[in-house]
Amino acid sequence: MNPRVVRRLLDALEAARNILQFTDGQTAQSYGHARLIHAAVQHELMIIGEALNAALRAEPHLTRKIPTLLEWVGLRNVLIHVYSDVNPRIVWKTATTEIPELIETLERLLEDFGNEEEQ
Repeated sequence: MNPRVVRRLLDALEAARNILQFTDGQTAQSYGHARLIHAAVQHELMIIGEALNAALRAEPHLTRKIPTLLEWVGLRNVLIHVYSDVNPRIVWKTATTEIPELIETLERLLEDFGNEEEQ
C-alpha cells in the first residue's frame, strides 16, 4: 500500500478515536446541548471524509476493503456544503454506532498492511 494512503488511513483513524474521546460520558441529550463537543465531532468527521477521499483517489480499490468509504466521503460533503441542515441526532448516532465500526475496519486494514510489509 502506498505510504501516503497509509498516512491518510492513520489520519482517519486518529480522527475517529478523537470522536470516541469527545463523546465519552455524553448522552444523546447532553450531546445535543454541548455545542463545543458537537463542533469538534463534526470537524473530526470532516477529517475522516477528507482523509478517506484522498486515500480513495490514490487507491480506488479501497472501497472493497472499506465498504462504507463512500458514505464517509458523502458525510464530509454534507457537513461542509449543507451544514445548516445537519441534524445533531444523526451526528450523534454516527459518532456512537458507526465510528466504532470504522475504527475496527481501519485497524484491521492497517494491521494487514503491516503484516504484508513484514513478509
